[in-house]
Amino acid sequence: MKYYQILIFLIYLFTINQSKGIAQVQEPVKWVYSVKQLSKSEALLIFDAKIEPRWHLYSQYFPEGGPVRLSFNFKDSKEFKKVGKITESPKPKIVHDDVFEIDVQYFEGKASFRQKIKILSESNFVIQGEFEYQVCFDDKCVLFNPEFEFKVPGTKN
Repeated sequence: MKYYQILIFLIYLFTINQSKGIAQVQEPVKWVYSVKQLSKSEALLIFDAKIEPRWHLYSQYFPEGGPVRLSFNFKDSKEFKKVGKITESPKPKIVHDDVFEIDVQYFEGKASFRQKIKILSESNFVIQGEFEYQVCFDDKCVLFNPEFEFKVPGTKN
């Protein structure tokens, strides 16, 4: 009888741990990367984010001293040159954060980030890098630091 009680207890613990794991969102933001050719020598790198319900993704542009802002880091390359800053759409929500005592900006549902580049290579090449972002819902926040890669046609194509 004691064996069955221990077995039932272990099954109970396993079930609770499994249900907690299922309830947690592992990736609250799904990213899709694409390249839009503007001309033979210019392209747009597009980062599209689909954000799970109830979560929000912080913008790149709000004062320091708050949550982690979205930031993009491109590996150095002689094959392209960034033109301007990364743009964001739609316009992020602006709210006052009582914890940090600053106004923060964030996205819900979806967001798109675009970096215009000048193509300096005649041959096809790859742009690599990483970005960092924080997503939150209620009082739970998660920090991510994924890598990205874009395949860009050279100017001879």
